[in-house]
Formats: sequence, C-alpha cells, structure tokens
Amino acid sequence: MRFSPGTCPEMESLSVHYLNGDPPEQPGFGALDADSDSKHIWATGFAPVTVAGEMRNYIYLVNRNNGQILQSCYLPALDIFQFNDSLASVRLDGLPGSGKYLLTDNGWFTGTDPLLAIDTSDCHQGRLVTPVAQFPKTRGMTGIDFEGPGLLYVNIFQVFNAGDQPFDESLNVFLGPTGTSFTEDISMCGYRGRFGGKGNDDCPYE
Repeated sequence: MRFSPGTCPEMESLSVHYLNGDPPEQPGFGALDADSDSKHIWATGFAPVTVAGEMRNYIYLVNRNNGQILQSCYLPALDIFQFNDSLASVRLDGLPGSGKYLLTDNGWFTGTDPLLAIDTSDCHQGRLVTPVAQFPKTRGMTGIDFEGPGLLYVNIFQVFNAGDQPFDESLNVFLGPTGTSFTEDISMCGYRGRFGGKGNDDCPYE
C-alpha cells in the first residue's frame, strides 16, 4: 500500500521494557531492523545516556509481540552529540564469531565513524560489547540496511549501494535522491541479509 506525502497512519505500537517492567536506558530509538531468524526487532538508542559515569549508546533486541527487551548491550559514546541512527542485522562471511552480526557506525551523519560489526551472540545483559571487525568510511550514513544487493545506505538526501564487505567507497553506486526530506533510516523488504541473497522472504513486493 502506498500513501501520499503527509502523516502516516499508526497501525500498532509497542511499549518497550525489560522483563521487570523497567524502561530502556535510552527511551528514543534511532534505527530499527528485523532479526533475520526470530523476526524480533533490533533497535539502537538515539541520544547517548550517562550510566555509571560513562556515556553510552545501547542496542536492544525487542520482542515484536509485546515490547519486552530480550537482549541488550552498549558501545561507548564519545560525546553527547554521538547520536546513533544506523543499524543493520546481517550475515557476513569471514569474520570471527557466530556469523550473525549487527552493523552500525555508532554515530549520526559524520563520515569519520567506521562501520562496526558486532556479534549478536555478544550482545547480552546490557554489557559493553567489543566489535569483531570495523570497516573505514569517509561518507556520512544516516541509515543502513544489508540485503541481497549489498549495503544500502542513506547520506541524508542520497541513497547508495556499497556492495559487499569491505564496502569500498570507491565502488559505491549512487542509486538516487531521497527527495527534499532529511532521511534518517532505510530498510529493504527482505530478511536474508546476505550479499547476493535472493528468493521469497515473505515480501509482498517480490
């Protein structure tokens, strides 16, 4: 279904919380992506919060049915303006760990923050997580998704395809403008999350 520009109708909402009912450390979320297996929702907190004297950006796995936080972890934030608006649940080859990762630059639209690969099996109990790999970049990313065509990302008003890892910017393909709106996130209909992946992912547009 397509809608004309304007206010999108709200179909459903979730109250995100821990098992004991406590709210998440970061009440505002910056980016969302579906887990390729469970279809639960990975979410990044947007504005950094200070916990135990340290600025942090949290990542949460949220039950899509009831809003309960199933997993959480955090990355250090360097300053109060290090908002996180990029996240993609991906499967990547050749990296240590489980094979399932979260990609994020842990930042807003600066081009100096590298893309970090976090093993989803390390993201538990709200603890500090150490990336298993990082990929340098110079172009700002205000939203990412990794599906069959590769790493799709938005640079405020433009959409690019960065292909497969190591996401070499010299090979990026410009796909087109987003229009006049400031675009914060991007998502492609599909769950495989692997470069070259294809097939029916329960997407109504395939």
